[in-house]
Amino acid sequence: MKEYDDFVNNNEEIKDKMSIRTENLIADTVDIPDQNVILMAVDDNEKFSEYVHLNNNGEMIIPDDGVIVNKKLLDSLGKNVGDEIELRDSYNNYYKMKVKAINENYLGHYAYISKTYYEEVFKKDYDYNSDIIKLNSNDVKVKDNFTKEISKIDSVMYVFNVFKTINIAKDWLSNLTYVIILILFVSATLAFVVLYNLNSVNISERIREIATLKVLGFYPRELTSYVYRETILLSTLGILLGFLGGIGLNNLILEYITPMNIQLVSHIMWYNYVISAALTYVFIFMVMIIVHKKLKTTDMVGALKAYE
Repeated sequence: MKEYDDFVNNNEEIKDKMSIRTENLIADTVDIPDQNVILMAVDDNEKFSEYVHLNNNGEMIIPDDGVIVNKKLLDSLGKNVGDEIELRDSYNNYYKMKVKAINENYLGHYAYISKTYYEEVFKKDYDYNSDIIKLNSNDVKVKDNFTKEISKIDSVMYVFNVFKTINIAKDWLSNLTYVIILILFVSATLAFVVLYNLNSVNISERIREIATLKVLGFYPRELTSYVYRETILLSTLGILLGFLGGIGLNNLILEYITPMNIQLVSHIMWYNYVISAALTYVFIFMVMIIVHKKLKTTDMVGALKAYE
């Protein structure tokens, strides 16, 4: 430990640090592979909040009579706030803890308890075995070099670089963005094709009615408005139903496509609905132009004779 203490105390890159107790535990989950959980036991809530922000619609304080866990872990265990959960160590020693609250955590599984509750659950004295370290610089190379240097110390078992983990998550999400763009393109193409085919079928089935209206003196714009009124009404109804179905489908996708140690939260803004509806109406307008030209060139005589 002397080598580690000398390195930390004399390193100019270190801005601040806090000592805590950590335990690597395992959660026996339901119907999925067991999940690794990092438990952090803290003896100073105020200082810990400067390093780790526990948040769920507001700042949270680690209680003395329970544990705070992330929502994804709680869901995988099939438990709720107020229930007891069991976590085990590598020696299959089980530890029961009461869940007092959940926090927003999007990468990995973490549990947070106080020093008092740690000693109550683990039946042993609280002792530091980990440090949370802040560096003066946010430069990637500086952080990578620091990680390499501290990893060379024999007493250091593991170094967790938060910045590197965030970059991995960003890369994963950026790859997901390409998939989303592809889905949007295919969906837009499908919407255009469906609208065009439905209108083509509608005109084909009502060609005699349309020809009769032309004979009666309907102008092309009036005829297009008459035929297309139903399409606009049904499309508007489809957009509204699509909003409702889309919300449920979005939640379903986020629930099942993400890895078990990653949580994605949906933030659908009002302008997302406006843009999607506007794009649909753009396709409706494009199809209407094609339909309008088609109606202008309708052979009235041929259409009326075809049924005689």
